[in-house]
Amino acid sequence: MDYTEKSTDLKEYLWTFYKHRWAIVTFFVVTVSVTAIYNIIAEPEFRASTRILIEKENPNIVDFKEIYAIDSTSLEFYQTQYNILESRFIAREVIEKLGLWAYGELTDGRGAPDTEGLSQEESRKLDLAAREIVITSFLERFDVKPVRNTQIALVSFNSKSPEMAARVANAAVQAYVDYTLTTKIKANVGASGVLRKNIQEQRKKIEESEKLLFEYKEKFKIISLEEEENITIQKLAAHSKNLVNAENVRIEAQSKYQVAVGMLVDGDLAGSIPEVMSNGFITKLKMTEAVLLEQFSEVSRKYGSKHPQVIDLNEKIRTVRGKIDDEIFMVVDSMKSQYDVALRNEIALKGELVRLKEESQSLGKHAVTYSVLARDVYTNKEMYEVLLKRLKETSITGGMQTTNVRVLDEAIPPTIPFRPRRMLNILLAIVLGLFMGPVVAISFEYMDSSVKTPEDIERYLRIPYLGPLPDFHGQESERAGGRSTMLVTSLDPKSVPAEAYRSIRTSIIFSSPDDKRTLLVTSSNPTEGKSVTSSNLAVTMAQNGTRTLLLDMDFRRPVLHKIFNVPQEKGFSNMLVGDAGVDDVITHTNVPNLDVIPSGHIPPNPAELLSSDGIGTFMDIFKSRYDRIVIDSPPILSATDPVIISTFVDEVLMVIKMGETSRELVQTAIGKLHHVKANLIGTVLNSVDAGQGNYYQYQYYGDRQSKMEQGVFGRLFLMHK
Repeated sequence: MDYTEKSTDLKEYLWTFYKHRWAIVTFFVVTVSVTAIYNIIAEPEFRASTRILIEKENPNIVDFKEIYAIDSTSLEFYQTQYNILESRFIAREVIEKLGLWAYGELTDGRGAPDTEGLSQEESRKLDLAAREIVITSFLERFDVKPVRNTQIALVSFNSKSPEMAARVANAAVQAYVDYTLTTKIKANVGASGVLRKNIQEQRKKIEESEKLLFEYKEKFKIISLEEEENITIQKLAAHSKNLVNAENVRIEAQSKYQVAVGMLVDGDLAGSIPEVMSNGFITKLKMTEAVLLEQFSEVSRKYGSKHPQVIDLNEKIRTVRGKIDDEIFMVVDSMKSQYDVALRNEIALKGELVRLKEESQSLGKHAVTYSVLARDVYTNKEMYEVLLKRLKETSITGGMQTTNVRVLDEAIPPTIPFRPRRMLNILLAIVLGLFMGPVVAISFEYMDSSVKTPEDIERYLRIPYLGPLPDFHGQESERAGGRSTMLVTSLDPKSVPAEAYRSIRTSIIFSSPDDKRTLLVTSSNPTEGKSVTSSNLAVTMAQNGTRTLLLDMDFRRPVLHKIFNVPQEKGFSNMLVGDAGVDDVITHTNVPNLDVIPSGHIPPNPAELLSSDGIGTFMDIFKSRYDRIVIDSPPILSATDPVIISTFVDEVLMVIKMGETSRELVQTAIGKLHHVKANLIGTVLNSVDAGQGNYYQYQYYGDRQSKMEQGVFGRLFLMHK
């Protein structure tokens, strides 16, 4: 595509925008106005945010981290924390703490439910449903947004009251902190109870082992062991050490299992069992439960508790919760299995130790027994110290009451509304109006299937284009003495429209052989300007020195007699029925070399009259007297007359009104002409507005001055030239 083609495309777009300028302006004004009205009537809504830090933490309640170990480095950990923040539990705690059950924004102004006349159970269910609606409304205004690539999150709440937005955001964070603290404290309490019980048992073991050792020493008067017995003692010591390790493993597994059982019995803490919290399948089930609860709340709010969807969702929730409980029991059973394995291992080591004791009896029954008793005392004391140390660590951890959540910035009442964002809305409306206005104009132009340019004729109609004709109807001509006229070629021969008709005449002459003398001027629809075109073409041919006859064969709505101001009583229809001769109907005009035959009386059956054999004879008579015969007929799609007439004329010229006649109608009309094999020499584009646009120009000269007329017509005229 060269520069000229690009420039033409740009000017086509500019012309489209100019043509639909009021649509563009209207769209822009409506868009900006609607946005401005929305900004005025919309009640402002404020958003307050609390910035918190959720640190990676593994609370070290006991050294082997069996009570409350969480993999906080995983993405699942943070997703879990965000879901806890957005849970209905936290929402319920905040609403309860701030007393928002009857807060207008959350209840949509409905207030407390009317329970008058209902039973206690029905009232309770209605109250629960109303509370669920308030919680759902709360969560719709509540938002937790993590800051990417950090451990920081923004906890926000939207409200029409800036103070309430800040209060709720801070209260939600505090409720979350309280939840984490409560969970830790309950876990610490459970762990401390298990450790105290084990310490008491271990203390009894120490006392028993010391008593046995003392009694044995007293009985056998043992003071020290012989050196030769050291090897056996070392073996026993090694197995005793292994037994200590096995007991540690067993105690560890026992502690985990007993803590899990205690939390499982408590019910509320079952989900806080470390192995349960780290179980991926249980996490997915809990997320599914949260989604179902949210759907249950929304559906129950819309349809009530007895709706089939509510019942179905309730059943799904019970099923998911049952799966969660089953999975938790499976986890606890797995912990029980680990404990059983550790216990069997401990028993096996004890058995092995007994066997070694029996083998060592040959080396000295008393020495071995003494060593065993002494080792029991040592082992029991060592285990006692370990358990005591763990209990102190657990007590310190529980007393500190710290969490891995820190508040970085508390929410403060905002001063600027979160929405509507008035300036942004106006700017977006302006941008949208400026962008979509031209888009709307292009859409209108695209949906407009009318013929508007020569390109449309060449692309869709595939017939020759002979040139444009300007829209001059109703304009005053200087050379016509200020009178409005349609015969512009006669009254103002140096005007742009007159030059356009002469250009069309020239195109017709050069496109026709000498033997082609009869020309039918028609159109697809009425009011496309065929009669005015045929009249002015006849005038230009006569002005060129050619004997010309203008014949009105429009027996439907004839107008040539009005254009030339001649009588209609005798015309071509009278000739066809034999009421008048050729000389009786020919009327001479003020234009030299131009005669007119009006239509005559309008017959009741024009199509049958035009199908008579006498038309050919009359045409031969006309050809013997005139060099050119121009015929005006009805529109093709309004009657069959022009199709009949086209069979006995040499050429057919079609007039298309710019911007009004659709391509489909013109194609239908052309198809009818092609069906009878009419000689369609081309088309002219009529009613081109010469006063719009300034992209092309056409210059002409008058007697006293030269003028420049600009517009689309000039462009089309030059393209034709």
